[in-house]
Amino acid sequence: MEHSHTEPALTVQGARVLIRRPRTGKMLAVLAVLLAAVAVQGVRGPVMIPIGGVTALLLGLASWLWAGRSLEGALVIDDHGVTLGAGPRALRFERGDILEGMVIPGPLPRVQLTLQGDAVLEVAVDTVPAADALLDRVGLDPNHRALRFPARALLKQAAGALGGVLFGGYVGFYLGLLLAAAGIPMAMVVAAPLAMIFGTLGAVSTRPIELRVGTDGITMRGAFKTRFVPFAEIAGVGENGGDPMLYYRDGHTEVIWNSAVSKRPELLAALQHRVNAAVSADAEHEALIARAATLARRGRPLDQWREEVARLVDPTKGYRDAGLSRREAEALLDDVRSPIEHRIAAAMALRSLDGEAGSTRIRVAAEGCASAEMRAALERAGDGSLDEATLERAVAAVDKGRRWT
Repeated sequence: MEHSHTEPALTVQGARVLIRRPRTGKMLAVLAVLLAAVAVQGVRGPVMIPIGGVTALLLGLASWLWAGRSLEGALVIDDHGVTLGAGPRALRFERGDILEGMVIPGPLPRVQLTLQGDAVLEVAVDTVPAADALLDRVGLDPNHRALRFPARALLKQAAGALGGVLFGGYVGFYLGLLLAAAGIPMAMVVAAPLAMIFGTLGAVSTRPIELRVGTDGITMRGAFKTRFVPFAEIAGVGENGGDPMLYYRDGHTEVIWNSAVSKRPELLAALQHRVNAAVSADAEHEALIARAATLARRGRPLDQWREEVARLVDPTKGYRDAGLSRREAEALLDDVRSPIEHRIAAAMALRSLDGEAGSTRIRVAAEGCASAEMRAALERAGDGSLDEATLERAVAAVDKGRRWT
């Protein structure tokens, strides 16, 4: 979302902010454990014991500090970023350094901002609407930004790899014995490659399903396959034993096992909030779709369709003939429930109205798409290079819906 320079800053008085650097904290903790082990063993003599012990203690303290530092003060959000506190000790986070943001509902709602360089900023607020307003002001509202839940389960994958290695080595060893008994030379060497193969399969198969929530739907990237479900088919997200459960508009449900948010209540709540907000009923949606009917392709060749859309937004006629305003065209571009052809037509219309500003507006909408095919189609519609193949791939990706690809 783009803000004008006249929009006032949003101030949160007495904000409670937690700054975390999880990866740095974990690295320091690992170094502290290793140094502590060296110090205890005293492998380089008795002098190493106090030196190593003190160093390990300092690293452990640094790990604790870097893992989380709580601050309190006035939080000011403007067009350029976020400022905590005032004066020379104020902390400033530029807008370009903020990668993602999400709302974590609960008794104490929080806004989590992911920053460049491993830092995570958590802001405690009083209500969920206040959290949504903060994200909206910083330019990370659900209608314009994607949200990713990456697959992070190193311990689970390490256990899977170890199990695969043990199983592969066991099978390879006895298979080698059988082959050796049959007179096949060098038969025992099959154990090592089998252990590697099964170890790799164990690590990959235990990798959680990564979730990306865009403005158009949800992409689920599994160990071996990827799948996209548009919001047009989703009624909401629930919970089943700690796993996210999709409710479809046709009445059936589906549990997403072993996902990036499974057994992680805070992330599951953030996913529910993000998706349910995106698919919530819009009172003006049906009327907007009816007025946008003239933008439908209706089997016309791509060039003819593009020309007709440009005619509909001709400055001498405007959107009055189509029953749409420019603001409604932008809403249609962002509307996750609109038919794909309507969104692409809205992109072509906005580009025809104003090439430079329209292209920027379309690029922002494209960046929020979870579907790579839809993202490419909108980008090309914005720069005027859309072709039949790109359009067909986008339509096919949506048509596949719930099927794995």
